[in-house]
Amino acid sequence: MNYLVSVIIPTHNRSALLRRAVNSVLAQDYRDIEIVIVDDHSSDDTFEVVEELRDNCDIPVRFIQLQDKHGASAARNAGIHAARGQFVCGLDDDDEFYPQRISMLMAAYREEYAFVFSGYTFVESGRTFAVLQKKKEYGLQDILGINRIGNQILTAREKLLSVGGYDENLPSAQDYDLWIRLLAKFGKASYVCVPLYTVYFHEGATITKSKKRFNGYFSCYKKHKSLMNREQRKQLRNAS
Repeated sequence: MNYLVSVIIPTHNRSALLRRAVNSVLAQDYRDIEIVIVDDHSSDDTFEVVEELRDNCDIPVRFIQLQDKHGASAARNAGIHAARGQFVCGLDDDDEFYPQRISMLMAAYREEYAFVFSGYTFVESGRTFAVLQKKKEYGLQDILGINRIGNQILTAREKLLSVGGYDENLPSAQDYDLWIRLLAKFGKASYVCVPLYTVYFHEGATITKSKKRFNGYFSCYKKHKSLMNREQRKQLRNAS
């Protein structure tokens, strides 16, 4: 029996990139999928692009439009709440999946895991390189101080709901904060040591060096510092 997987894609004014992201989901070798696109109040032709994609694909594509701009975390939460799948897998609108991503993550998932995640490919200024970890399983102590997970996972929808989803009050590091809370509640995560996701770096459209990044990571540090030892606290403060 294959379970339904809901792929949540938040988007805002990136209709051209959104097309690439959706097409990478349509190319999955795992076919029990629905796509949930949450439009965070775009002003471009996102609606028209989604309608075109929806008319030319063989899996359900659902479209949710937020009436005001709320941010990516709120859009992700809206998608999680609307999802019909037993499992949820995230995708940013400017990134893409490898064709075997969902099938390999689903094969690695077990009920005892908080979530499953994989290696990924990072593309920046024409350079491409793989980001891989070394272990097959990761617990809370492995990620306190540094986000070894990346920005996307696959897990049971009910597990996401049980920890409250993404923290919409954090200006950044919302994904890392969520991974910490999932591992704190459910114990460990499974890792698939091959690249199954491509992250594209866009100059001028990143929070990597911004005050927003600092504020988000510092807020995450304050939220979880009681779980950390001295070295982990130092690592996370330095990442801010």
